[in-house]
Amino acid sequence: MALQARRFHGKPLPMPTYNFSDVPWCAKDLSGSSLFEVTDRQHFNDSIAELTLLCNEASRRSKNKVMTTPKKSTTKPLSIEYIFDRIDTDDPLWGLMVRTDTPTSFKGRPSNVKASPLWKRGMLQGFITVTTFTNWKSSFRFDSLHEMAFAGDNDDLEEQMKNGLRKYDQDGSLADELEATVKGGNPHVEGVVYPKIAEIALFGGLGCGKQLLRLVIEHLERLKSSARQNYDYIVLQATDNSVPFYESMGFTRVGCVQSKSPCPDKYVTGPIEEYMTEKNGETCQQIAKKFGVDVWDIIFLNQPLYGSVLQHQSWLKQGTRIFVPKKVEQSSENKFVPKWYVSKENDTPRGIAKKFNVNFGELLQANKRRYPELTGNSRLMDGTRIQIANFHIDE
Repeated sequence: MALQARRFHGKPLPMPTYNFSDVPWCAKDLSGSSLFEVTDRQHFNDSIAELTLLCNEASRRSKNKVMTTPKKSTTKPLSIEYIFDRIDTDDPLWGLMVRTDTPTSFKGRPSNVKASPLWKRGMLQGFITVTTFTNWKSSFRFDSLHEMAFAGDNDDLEEQMKNGLRKYDQDGSLADELEATVKGGNPHVEGVVYPKIAEIALFGGLGCGKQLLRLVIEHLERLKSSARQNYDYIVLQATDNSVPFYESMGFTRVGCVQSKSPCPDKYVTGPIEEYMTEKNGETCQQIAKKFGVDVWDIIFLNQPLYGSVLQHQSWLKQGTRIFVPKKVEQSSENKFVPKWYVSKENDTPRGIAKKFNVNFGELLQANKRRYPELTGNSRLMDGTRIQIANFHIDE
């Protein structure tokens, strides 16, 4: 609410001098349009009204298509409050914008001013912003096998998931990889930062979505590493009806969960261990090689202690304390997170225990907390979630 209050107390937003219903579709090859790289936060602030109106226009055109396609629905466009909050808080903030440059028809084909009298140079046709993934809850974790991981799906998406029509992290391995990346920060200050994970924060377009996303992915693949930008993964929040689009671009759905309990006001990290340098002249590069970890992860974890002066080849004094990311052994059973199996029609607890080679008595007792009438031979309905590991954890 504080961020929203700041927006309403700020100066009025610059308004576009054109109507978004007159903005032509962008050509697939971006012909007739200009592509701009934007790194200045103020430029994004000055464009908030345009970004919001473009999202509204894209949603309106999508609804017009849906009216002719049965059993399809649309979701609400990005709100001005959400856009403002992301531009205000995302750090770093980088992005691309596409604007009209030469006259085209409304469908994005080459034209002339007479054929398109409402055309103007500089009309916004698309935008995308990128940042480093950050969350504001210390209890947040990636977990595709938790029973609440996809609990917010609408009925259509839930049915598609059950029928195997959606691409998602079925065995939880991708979520485990994301959860194992280095992280650090205070959820009450800068947030908990994941320097190995880039996030597509804001995204909207009139026919140029695929081109913008491809360009961003290519940019991130070439990006020079730093302590706060050492990306191995890209994440984003997708609306239910945009899932097929992101799947076509190579993305996979991953589950996330967090508790409702208040966050402690302190710096939190993932698993780390403490190392004391053994001699004068040791460097972060040598320490990284000794522990088999990424040197940028070491620099990131120790910046709160030593600031930006700490670099790859910085000479350290004997006895200098250095935090090193602790390697988490990836296994089929995480020691801290319960794992789940989504049953098929007429599966039984006894059969599930045999299938996964787990103790039947422990499986039955753990799941009776949710299904008190459960027996070993109970016939389960399709889609019933059954806990199959870490039975001592009750969530």
